Amino acid sequence: PQGEKILTNRMEAAKNTLKEVAEHLPKDTKVGVVCFPAYNWIYPIAEINRSRFVPAIDQLTPTGGTPLGEYMKIGADALLEARKSDPYSKFKLVIITDGAANDPNFVDLYVKDIKNRGIVVNTIGVGMIILINLQLKHLIKVRIMQRL
Repeated sequence: PQGEKILTNRMEAAKNTLKEVAEHLPKDTKVGVVCFPAYNWIYPIAEINRSRFVPAIDQLTPTGGTPLGEYMKIGADALLEARKSDPYSKFKLVIITDGAANDPNFVDLYVKDIKNRGIVVNTIGVGMIILINLQLKHLIKVRIMQRL
């Protein structure tokens, strides 16, 4: 079906973006990848080993739903734990998503907390313009209907 094709294309774009970002990281960079919907670290936080990293990324499949706030917290908690043994390193939470958050209130709550703890948050949205445009059109329609 068409919906599956769109999800697959967005997921492929997200995976390619992640691989491209990893290609430009210094070799001593520590990277971890956690994916939803299950608390599943497909690449535990460690120095990047591209021969292990790329196959790990290739196994990602679209599952529907984007509990982004919940997984931001999971990633940030892991980075804070890693910082205990490496307090002088810089830590960044890089989020690559192919969907809008199902839990925007958690995103707002956690992003403030994460930044206050000294972790930089970078986000790459893949296919998001289409989703945002559809959401905005829906909101506009709802507001127009409310005024009638």
